[in-house]
Amino acid sequence: MSAESRETAEDGERPDIEKAVGHAVRAFRQERGISITDLASSAGVSVAMLSRVESGRVAASLRTLQAIATALRVPVASLLKDVEEKSDATFLPPGGGLEVVRQALRGTYIYRLLGHTTTTDVVLEPYINVFPSTDGSFKRTQYDGVKFLYMLEGEITYQHGDTIYTMTPGATLFFGAQIMHGPERILKAPATLLSVQAYLRNPKRNQNK
Repeated sequence: MSAESRETAEDGERPDIEKAVGHAVRAFRQERGISITDLASSAGVSVAMLSRVESGRVAASLRTLQAIATALRVPVASLLKDVEEKSDATFLPPGGGLEVVRQALRGTYIYRLLGHTTTTDVVLEPYINVFPSTDGSFKRTQYDGVKFLYMLEGEITYQHGDTIYTMTPGATLFFGAQIMHGPERILKAPATLLSVQAYLRNPKRNQNK
């Protein structure tokens, strides 16, 4: 398979970086009054390939981008000038976060979501669990992912599968979340637990990679 064939193998929705590069290529070409056929010929790529680059439907190799930049007589970095790397950043003041009060089988507890990733294949969610009293009976849960716990105050027992762990301030627990898990008993209240869970945003898509 040729380099160009590999570059055109993936179609459909492309991330913003391909769209930004394509926009820059088209803008430079039109600014110079060059037809797409002439630019493709000068760069040594097919018209179809160049069209896909300009429309942001293909992730062109660095070699291809260099050839296009040379034909346009611009630095290859000029094709990347509008690319802005997106990243998740969430700042919360003390006590901030999305707070939800949930009913347990018996009693109530509070969880406060501290953030949520939106730009990666892996979803990462940190949150605070607050158990205000020793009264409570809790449902177990499970999902495909992992979870990390850090005990901040109070004392609880936490069940993962058939194993029960006693969590006191400073204790940590890291486990596969596909096993049934959850708080078992609140031994000392108020109890506060930092929890971070991670899972694939789109498991089926990632399994096909």
